[in-house]
Amino acid sequence: AVASFQQEDGLSADFLRHYCETLDLEGVRHLDIQVDSAAQNLESLGEHLPNLQQLKLRESSMLSIRDLGTGLQRLEVLWVSCCGLQDLGGTSAFPQLRELYLPFNDVVDLS
Repeated sequence: AVASFQQEDGLSADFLRHYCETLDLEGVRHLDIQVDSAAQNLESLGEHLPNLQQLKLRESSMLSIRDLGTGLQRLEVLWVSCCGLQDLGGTSAFPQLRELYLPFNDVVDLS
């Protein structure tokens, strides 16, 4: 599913059903979306998409991995390119994470 979302009312289940083109959000395994964590609560992604395995947040605005919350328990691959990312804290919230792509961000500390 591919989506670009610029509204300020968050990532609702209705929005995700529309852009993922499915009524069954539990069946969504991949999502490519543009978001702004300052204007949208990204933690709802895990609530609405409990089986999400791959998430691409290209050219989004997100300062920290923590902005994604702790609900993406099945996430295996995360692309966060050109997002202004500064902080990698929070990756431990994704126990299944196997691949993390971070090109063109502002991360200074990898510890």
